[in-house]
Amino acid sequence: YRHIVKIAPKESALALSFGSCAHDWLQHYWLGKPVPMDYPQLDPFEQSRLRAMLRGYDLRWKEFVFDCEVIGTEIEGKVPLVNPETGAKSTYWEVAWKLDALARINGELIVAEHKTSRDTSDGYFERLRMDSQISTYLMATKSKGHGEPAGVEYDVLKKPALRPYEAGKKRTVAETPTEFEARCFGAIAEAPEEYYQHYRVVRLESEVAKAARSLWSVAKQIRESINDNCWPQNSRACRNEYGRFCEYWPICSGRSNPEDSSIYEHREPFEEISREVLNHD
Repeated sequence: YRHIVKIAPKESALALSFGSCAHDWLQHYWLGKPVPMDYPQLDPFEQSRLRAMLRGYDLRWKEFVFDCEVIGTEIEGKVPLVNPETGAKSTYWEVAWKLDALARINGELIVAEHKTSRDTSDGYFERLRMDSQISTYLMATKSKGHGEPAGVEYDVLKKPALRPYEAGKKRTVAETPTEFEARCFGAIAEAPEEYYQHYRVVRLESEVAKAARSLWSVAKQIRESINDNCWPQNSRACRNEYGRFCEYWPICSGRSNPEDSSIYEHREPFEEISREVLNHD
């Protein structure tokens, strides 16, 4: 539904916008440019949450980022999908990619991947080891002529889970955005190592080769589904590890349909990659 029908749930727009704003700030920050602190596309309290998180990031990683030799941010492109057995290029598929940042850290070439998350517990970092994008990032970096990276450095920012206080028994007036920002920042300052973590993942040559075979196999399955207009459902993927149902569960369960504008809206796929890259032949 996301990439073929091109619909996305409306409720995910806020989280997407929050993450996009954080990535925009991080791009400026890693390049040493003046950083924006106002994001009017967010409501006032989400702006406060974001500002507190980014102020804490500056305190936590200022020296680290200063010592990095940043080669570039938001580096994007695409490469042919190659059959790993024959070396032949696919006539149908290409692999588009985007790197959050490429830098030399302590002399090593590293791909930096920024992540914002509400929950970094219960094996969050272990799951990152299986991220299929890692091998793509390494391949992409080599294709740009930068050499072979030593790995991918996940730069994880945990979003404060606090909620604004409302007027009630404990307060005569509701909490203001300024007060909420101060409270979020205070929580972060008490445990910065909980809110900001780095986690490096490396890939052996054999693992990169295995990922290439998997990618080719998945592409074949998608092509077959397109040709047959048949999309097998995976009932084990209906709920994530936190118990939350898939965003398209209402459609699969028959409770809604793709045309339900109260839940879904049209959105182009791969919004993080520029149209120039996706449309260029």
